[in-house]
Amino acid sequence: WEDQAPEAVFVGPAPQPDTCTQVVETTALDTHALYFSDLEPSVSGRYFFKLRYPDGREEIIGERVLVFEKAANFRDVGGYRTIAGQQVAWGRFFRSTHLGRLNDSDRDKLTRMGLRTVCDLREDHEVNRSPDMLPSGVTSHRMPIASTDPAGALRIIFARRTLADYFPNHYY
Repeated sequence: WEDQAPEAVFVGPAPQPDTCTQVVETTALDTHALYFSDLEPSVSGRYFFKLRYPDGREEIIGERVLVFEKAANFRDVGGYRTIAGQQVAWGRFFRSTHLGRLNDSDRDKLTRMGLRTVCDLREDHEVNRSPDMLPSGVTSHRMPIASTDPAGALRIIFARRTLADYFPNHYY
């Protein structure tokens, strides 16, 4: 927060306000940070926090980086604000490096998270070198964006109307 610290912090297993009900005892570290400990284990394996500010507004935040045994740099894209003031939903869109080394534990975690679709942006030679090891029931869509044609990636994205529909300002 930039202006005022929250007056209350609640924790829960999902990014919906009604699931963040457990009160978190906090200690101020400085004007922009709080410290807390002793959270109860989360059924989902994740924690989301509802911050309530003195002016009555509430905000849901969560850990962006998700830890897997064999998948690197797996991140939740949720929580970012749009130009229109809306917020990307937590737990709906993720990004990561390739998923070619997933083990059973990682696949189980993705299943519990409800992963249904993967958009693989790698070129054929990259996929052939390390094909994704996805859980059963997950659909994969190949959308290679690298190209020897400098405009090739943009042509592919805009022609397929996929990622550009979700993140137009990023690709603009």
